[in-house]
Amino acid sequence: MHGLADSTSRRRIILWKFILGAILSLVLGVFVFITADSLFWTVFGLWLIGIGFNYVPLAMYGISFIRPGALQRELAGLDIPAELQRYAGLQTWVFLPLALVYLAIRQR
Repeated sequence: MHGLADSTSRRRIILWKFILGAILSLVLGVFVFITADSLFWTVFGLWLIGIGFNYVPLAMYGISFIRPGALQRELAGLDIPAELQRYAGLQTWVFLPLALVYLAIRQR
């Protein structure tokens, strides 16, 4: 949510991306699952639902970081460019259904 140049508007845009990602993936996944007429579409619908659930913890973290100073406290002492590079690869985990849900539960 920080990027190389932190801004409130950037955090809000990313937060809305997480919220809409959760809602739209879940709604589309349920629709595809309910209307599926083959195994492929059934599995695809379940996959979309799993991705939608992955966006829920992201949205929850995003909401907690939107408060003034919260993100800066979380990032204090970190090498921001190195962390951005690391997370560029880690963000692909969102495509593995329920992976981020599992990691969020495990982290708590």
